[in-house]
Amino acid sequence: MAPRNAYLGAFLPYTPLHVLLFQDGSYDALVMTSGNQSDEPIVTDNAEARERLRDIADVFLMHNREIYIRCDDSVVRGLCGGILPVRRARGYVPVPVPLSCAGPVVLGTGAELKNTVCLTRERDAFVS
Repeated sequence: MAPRNAYLGAFLPYTPLHVLLFQDGSYDALVMTSGNQSDEPIVTDNAEARERLRDIADVFLMHNREIYIRCDDSVVRGLCGGILPVRRARGYVPVPVPLSCAGPVVLGTGAELKNTVCLTRERDAFVS
């Protein structure tokens, strides 16, 4: 699935839909993705998903709701009895990242397909 990744991640079902997918016993495990290949934006349309992901997906869960905003899931790693955010997204933003000291207001921006912005204020950094 991810041959160059030395780590395995897992999540528990957190919506009724996840529970329903396992209810009939057809699957022991599911590999779920946010709907994109590495370094590409998240697919938001059923037809586009069938086209762009056909070589890597065995099954598609289709929807009839328009996706207005692409949003990855957060990824964390257990470390020393706590957690280390690897990717801050749903559930962690827009909560600011505390800075060790106050500084000037700074706006930082990224580029390419998966960009981000960061705005600092005093001892807080607001990362998109």
